[in-house]
Amino acid sequence: MIRFLRKNQHIIGWIIVTFFVSTMFTGVFFFKDMFRSSKSQEKKTSNALALIGTLPVDPLRYRSSLEAIVSRIDVSKTGGRLSPEIEEMLHFNAFMQAVNDTVLFEGANAQKLRISRRELNQAIEMIYIQQNLKNKKALKEYLKQRHIPYKLYVEAIKHDLLVQKFAK
Repeated sequence: MIRFLRKNQHIIGWIIVTFFVSTMFTGVFFFKDMFRSSKSQEKKTSNALALIGTLPVDPLRYRSSLEAIVSRIDVSKTGGRLSPEIEEMLHFNAFMQAVNDTVLFEGANAQKLRISRRELNQAIEMIYIQQNLKNKKALKEYLKQRHIPYKLYVEAIKHDLLVQKFAK
C-alpha cells in the first residue's frame, strides 16, 4: 500500500489540489449572496448597541434607561462613588430595560397600535408638572439646555407610550 502511494504521490497531490480549488470556486458562486448585506440593513444596524435577531437595540434607549436608573441613586451616601460591581449592575439593568423596550415596541408595531394626539398631549402635560415647567416654550428651553432636540424628545415620548400601551 505504501509502495502504491509513493509511486502515485504526484497524481494524488494533483487530485487534492484540484479538489480544493474546485470547492473554493463553487463556494464563491453558490454562497456569494450569503456574505452580502443590504445597505438599508447595514445602515439600520450600524449604530445599534446589540441585535435581537435582526432587530437593533437603540443606544439612545439604553442611555436614557441608564440615566433614569442613575438619577434614582443617592451617591452622597456612598461617598460620591459607586463600586464597579454596582456600576456593572446598573449598566446591565439599563441594557435589559432597553432590550425589553425594543421588544415591546416591536410588538406594539406588529399589532399596529397608535397613540392619539390627546394621549400625547396628556403625557407632555405630565412632563410639564414633573419638571415644574409652564408651557411648551419652557420645555423647549429645558431640552435645549440638555442638548436634546424637541422632535427627538416627542418621538421618545411616543415610543414610551406605545410600550406602556402594549404592556398593559
